Amino acid sequence: MKNALLLLITIWLLAPLEACRDGIYACMAPPPMLTFQPVRKDGTNLITSANASTVIVRFYNRNDPRTLTDARAYPNAFTSYNIVSNANAIGDTTRFFLSVDDKPLGYIQLKTQKGTEPCNPWEYASEVRFNGNVVSLNTTTYTYQLIMP
Repeated sequence: MKNALLLLITIWLLAPLEACRDGIYACMAPPPMLTFQPVRKDGTNLITSANASTVIVRFYNRNDPRTLTDARAYPNAFTSYNIVSNANAIGDTTRFFLSVDDKPLGYIQLKTQKGTEPCNPWEYASEVRFNGNVVSLNTTTYTYQLIMP
């Protein structure tokens, strides 16, 4: 990877979890979400409105290559993917390969685990890596989505 394209991943939690109301009702809060915003070394956004249509995010589902729906199909929406829905099993690692303007940027790697709370036994990402380097995260959150603007 070229130095000019050195990436940083900024992670925001957009939706905190509510506590369970009681044993009768399901938890009402949406699961937390992560936003991955790649930036250049100088701090400028790598993905802009001018090149958003060139963003490609690929992953493999049971060795079958897949491409996420992107801005070309939904120009007013984010591209998102729930990592658990295509994992082989809890504990699997899913890698998302990113490219912009036909240039590979690297991959985001997520490992899934299972929550233990009786009300919210959602799967969650226990580890996030970018190009092999660990990205710090709060492991008490649950469902992760990869979102590219």
